[in-house]
Amino acid sequence: MAEKVPILVVLGIDIESKPHASRFAEPDAPFVQRAAELMGFHVVRVPPDNAELHGIAAGLPLGKIFATGRAFVPFVSRSAFDKLATLVEGGVTIEARAAAGVALVYPLADMFTTEAVNTADMLWAKIEVGTVVLAAQPDIYGPGWWEGIVVSIDGDDLTLRWMEAPAEKSFRASRRNVALRHPGAD
Repeated sequence: MAEKVPILVVLGIDIESKPHASRFAEPDAPFVQRAAELMGFHVVRVPPDNAELHGIAAGLPLGKIFATGRAFVPFVSRSAFDKLATLVEGGVTIEARAAAGVALVYPLADMFTTEAVNTADMLWAKIEVGTVVLAAQPDIYGPGWWEGIVVSIDGDDLTLRWMEAPAEKSFRASRRNVALRHPGAD
């Protein structure tokens, strides 16, 4: 019988207060740690000596690391999340966060100052056919952002094609629902 080993798990609560968790292969640990930092999530190793938590972790879906450095960490049941969250220093259970008045990972008020909105409007106005943007389709691919190229524009509506899957059907998104890559990105 194979010896049980700790299971590497990423878990966190998104900006809509929904719990996420998935397991990852141990050789990916450095990439997993970086992805968790980018997403504001936690990384834990579930020890094999805790049969209940180890069983929960083993049943989690396998996560995926993308070239962007982010990870696909699917939704998980609240009960499974709360049990695994006990392994995070200080705990991050949904109830504990709400009771403690813990701020969101992303301080939303800071993102919507007049200066920030004006700057964003100026940058979004520069999007043209051929611009590479970051787009999401969470209903299809889950949480995450991927590179897409603008193939046509109709006012504020963009028609995009995925960079890594050009054969897939193009899709539409509003200018305000895409992110811009850093100007220095390759």
